[in-house]
Amino acid sequence: MGTMRRAGVAIAAAVGVGLAIALAGCGLRYESESTGSQPIHEVRLTAPSTLEVTSPSCNGDPSVDVEEAEDAVVLDLQATVRNPGDACLDVVVVELDAPLGDRSVIDRATDAELDVLDR
Repeated sequence: MGTMRRAGVAIAAAVGVGLAIALAGCGLRYESESTGSQPIHEVRLTAPSTLEVTSPSCNGDPSVDVEEAEDAVVLDLQATVRNPGDACLDVVVVELDAPLGDRSVIDRATDAELDVLDR
């Protein structure tokens, strides 16, 4: 019975060490961290002149630069994206100078036209 107890203690210690390593890793900078212009994950229209821009960053201090024209709105998402991917997402609320209307929304990072949800 003494052997079983020691095995149980060894397993509990291994689990404790593994958990401590996993928790400590949450604050580490990842080698694949990318800062700068990022592709936009999603855009949602919440009011005629208000967009919610979802960033693939997780606490990555996102901001959005906006260029408005008569026929398009160009969004440039600046953020820090870290591996392991979209463990969480950040949202930035963007107030336009004029209602979006039928203008297209362009992602500066990809030059792609974005689908706007709830339009």
